[in-house]
Amino acid sequence: MIIFTILQSILVIAAFAYTAKRIKNCDPVSWRVRKGMKCYSCLAPLCGAEELSRRLFSESEEFRLCKCCEREERLSSTLGMNKSLYINRLKKFCHSDKSHRSTIYLALALFACALISLFFREWNIFGPISFFINLAYWGFFAYRSKIAFEDKEESK
Repeated sequence: MIIFTILQSILVIAAFAYTAKRIKNCDPVSWRVRKGMKCYSCLAPLCGAEELSRRLFSESEEFRLCKCCEREERLSSTLGMNKSLYINRLKKFCHSDKSHRSTIYLALALFACALISLFFREWNIFGPISFFINLAYWGFFAYRSKIAFEDKEESK
């Protein structure tokens, strides 16, 4: 049980340090990806000045791929290489509003497991479950911070 606690502490510190370093040196791009101004796979710019004004005030999420990524996705699905399709779906999910809700659900599940393991010490199953939920939460948090920010040199 102590090993799980130590691993959780190291995981939290590592994920938080990585995210803080990443945010410091990068620009956020999730809003532009959600509006369809950037490709959600490679973060290439997609729209010109005339289309930009229309997209700025739209309320809906409009995820788009650039021509290169779209061609590669079609080719991957034709050849049966599903790994790139899953990665693109995960990137699209990380930029969407659904990812924020799922992060909240993971945090609530982690909190519930911590409360249950605190009050019902004879149920030892919730310690490892809490560890794996914590692992999923901070792993997703670090990956989403990697996807949602672009290096300052690349964004200009």
